[in-house]
Amino acid sequence: MKVAFVTNFCPHYRVKTFETLARYQEMDYLFFSKGDEWYWPQQHGMRQGAFHLEQLPGFRIGRMRLTPALPLRLWRGQHRVIIKCITGRFALPAAYVVARLKGTPFVLWTGVWMRLQTPFHRLFFPAVRHIYRHADAVVVYGEHVKRYLVAEGVAEDRIFVAPHAMDNEAYRRTVPAEASTSSGSPSVSVERAPLSCSRIRLATSGLSPGRTRRTNLPLTALTGPRRYSSTSL
Repeated sequence: MKVAFVTNFCPHYRVKTFETLARYQEMDYLFFSKGDEWYWPQQHGMRQGAFHLEQLPGFRIGRMRLTPALPLRLWRGQHRVIIKCITGRFALPAAYVVARLKGTPFVLWTGVWMRLQTPFHRLFFPAVRHIYRHADAVVVYGEHVKRYLVAEGVAEDRIFVAPHAMDNEAYRRTVPAEASTSSGSPSVSVERAPLSCSRIRLATSGLSPGRTRRTNLPLTALTGPRRYSSTSL
């Protein structure tokens, strides 16, 4: 029997992850979004890979993506487990309810490490906490997420830490001095940077207009009281 993996879409940085899972398991990737989320840079688009996927039709009401085909697809599917990411105001409860009605194990995949404070999230947090506590397993990418979930009452033995992987071949290559990005801006390289240092560190942390996610942590680490004279940020 197959594994249902429900998420919004496949970004460029998850192609190899999805392909790797598909090599070990018979996967059904069910995507419920067109990649038009407000936080997703549209120039990155959506990706495909060496795995089976279904793009489910739907429509938006505000920021909520409704995909009526999703619960029907899961109900009819012969899946031995349903994996669902934390994303999707409709998709998450729909997948969870179908799994419970069918008696299919439900695995939640999340990277949220704090209570979100928008009016919507505060209103529906009790439902989300119920899913946290009653999922058959929860997969997280770091110990900090695990600690948060334990504090919310999730049994520690049902939380599994799966750290993010890094494609070394993609990031260890040398960038020519003449290389440019797709936007036409010159790329930064050690040879071109007008800095008197031996190391350059670039930190990004999910920046978007009006929003930051703990960006001050890496900045403070490198520019705070214990400055590293050989490192530029």
